[in-house]
Formats: sequence, structure tokens, C-alpha cells
Amino acid sequence: MLAFGAARAPIAGASSHPRTSPPAIASMVALAPTPPMGWNPWYEFGCGINEQIVEQTAQAIVSSGLAADGYQYVNLDDCWMAPQRDGNGNLQANPATFPDGIASLASFVHALGLKLGIYLDAGTHTCMGLPGSASYYAQDAATVASWGVDYIKFDYCYTGLVAPEPLYAQMHDALESLGRPVVLSVADDGFRRPWDWAPGIASLWRTTNDYTAYGAKSGHWWRAVLKIAGLNAGLYRYARPGAWNDPDVLLTGTGLLTVPQERSQFSLWSMMAAPLLIDGDVREMSPATASILMNREVIAVDQDPAGRQGARILYRRSRQVWVRRLAGGSHALLFLNTGGRAESFAIGAARVGLAHTRYVLRDLWLHRTRVSSAAVIRVRVRRDDVVMLRIRRAPKRHRRHRRH
Repeated sequence: MLAFGAARAPIAGASSHPRTSPPAIASMVALAPTPPMGWNPWYEFGCGINEQIVEQTAQAIVSSGLAADGYQYVNLDDCWMAPQRDGNGNLQANPATFPDGIASLASFVHALGLKLGIYLDAGTHTCMGLPGSASYYAQDAATVASWGVDYIKFDYCYTGLVAPEPLYAQMHDALESLGRPVVLSVADDGFRRPWDWAPGIASLWRTTNDYTAYGAKSGHWWRAVLKIAGLNAGLYRYARPGAWNDPDVLLTGTGLLTVPQERSQFSLWSMMAAPLLIDGDVREMSPATASILMNREVIAVDQDPAGRQGARILYRRSRQVWVRRLAGGSHALLFLNTGGRAESFAIGAARVGLAHTRYVLRDLWLHRTRVSSAAVIRVRVRRDDVVMLRIRRAPKRHRRHRRH
């Protein structure tokens, strides 16, 4: 939600110690060893968010089984706060929409076994014009930590587009000084290549602008998803445990995509080791949406402990092929068809390290397994849909010895 405010000098006080030192990286890995999973309501609710919606959503995440599948963060976005700070300069919740305050909300969420995330902005105002954290970094960090917040999305609006690194570093240092583990998410929309400088400062960083910057504003949400995936594709070398590329929230369950498109986005985001943050209203989750969001085999690809982001190895008109190396020597393989009709795909087994051997293919959406020794893997994919496979070498066959 990048907005261009008046120019402002960088905030002083950011430390200059190396962010890629082993202790700094170890700290980030401990906070987010795998991509965060949870809920973020921006596209679904915008400034219509309130305490009741958040509490009901937290309950639905647990009762639906989403929590058991790994979704743990219940995150607030912009518009949770009051238009002014209190008399001591502290941020405060909007009394009309969050009458019990954020500390009470955090306690409610924690009692369900979940974690609470919140939204702050590095500039003078949030993107929606509410109080920003400029000149209040340490105070705001202490405030939200005292409330029990576990995750901060730190936006970049109204900063004057000054260099973001010292701003985010200062917030990181403020949080670290408090001794409370808080996941920090850089949200400068990829403006200053955060993948180059954010490791050691934050656990994840937005690599692109919002969907609305890529055609969604005129209704082309699927086109925006594909554009964002393409922009994120080239950054696979930067992702690793504790350091994740974030191509924005999932639109699954918002009604903005068809079911095949939702399945495709969920698969793409899992191949890219992206955070899985649901934007839809999980209180009214359809069976189709639930079957996508709760596919444990696809989630396991996203949460693979090796932490390697998949790479796009074929991009030809309406056909894409992605491959991701997983822990234990297996691979995930994704075939995406963005065309107007079903398409046939063929990819050499050697391209995923399976030449001249028998291998096991597990279809992660159909939940079917087969063994093959073919030199070429062939699939047929419906329009705007995917086939997603997990591939591993087949166990060696042992000869039976005759008894004499």
C-alpha cells in the first residue's frame, strides 16, 4: 500500500552492525524457520475490520481445522488504530471498532493457541492516514510488545521514499531490546530490493506492490496474481529459513478468483516458499476453499524445512513449469496452464534429477501415486489450473534368492 508522502530525512539511531552475522541470522531462523501461515484481512475487509470479526475469525481458524494445519497468525492490517495517539504519545486502538483494546484481543487469540499480528507504518502516517511510527519507533515497539503482539507488518507509506534499510533496522533493534520474540515483516513493496538488505533485520519482506498495482483495480485479479508470481520467480536464490520472499496474501476464499485459479495460486505460493496468509473470510469458508487451504500435502511443500524457493524452468505462452528441491532429496514439480483450454505438458525427468531411474510420482491434488521409469513426465492440465507432483526416487528392487 505504498503512498508517496512529503520527503523526510532518515530517522537517526539505526545501528550499523552486520545484519548477516551468524547470531543475527540464527535469531531470524528461530522466529520463522518456515514461512508464516495465518490470516490477513486487507482485501476482504479493508477499513471495515473490527474486534468481533477478528475474534470470530480466530475461533473459526481453530474450529475449522486450519490451526491444526499450521495457520497460527491472526493479523490486523491498517485501520485498527485511533486517529490520534493518547496523551502520552502512545498508539491506541480505535474505541469504536476495538473497544476492549489490543491487549485484550491478544489474550483472546493466545487463549486459542494462536498468535496476534499488527500493522504499523515507518512514516508519519499509515497508508490510510492514521498515526505512523516516525519518531516513535522505540515507543511503538514497546507498546505493541506490552500488548502481547507476536508479528508486525511494517509498511512504508509517508516516508518520503527515503532509504528504508535504516528505518527497518531501527524497528528491529527496538524490538530486540525488549527481549520478546516478534516476527517483523518488511512491507516496502520491493521498492528498494529488500531481499538484498532485510535478512537479519526481518523474517520476511514484500517483493512486489499490492494486487491493485497490476490490474486488479480494474477487476483483473488473476492477471495480477500471475504478474506477482512472475516478479517473485526470479528471487528464488534469496529465500531460506528465517528469510522469506513475500509476494502478498492469498486471495483464496475472497471470491475474486475461480476455484481452479485459487488452487493454482495456493500451489504457486507453496512452490515459492511464500507465507500463506489467507485474506478471505474463513468464517464462511466453502468446502472448495477448505479443500484448497487445508491440503496438507501442498502445505508440506510450502513448509519444507530445507527452505529452498522453487524456480520457474519453463515459461512459454500459457504454459509454466516450476521445480522445487525439497528436504530428503525429493522434488516438487508444478505444471500451470494459464490458457483458455486444456494443455498437454512434457518435461524431461532429467531436468529434475531423475534420469535413468525409477521414480515415484505423487499427485498432490488428486492424492494418487504411481511409479514410472519414463524419460519424460507427461501431464494434461485444465485451463487456469495446475498439476502438482511430489517426486522421489523409487526404492531399489531386491532380487529374491531361490532356496536350494
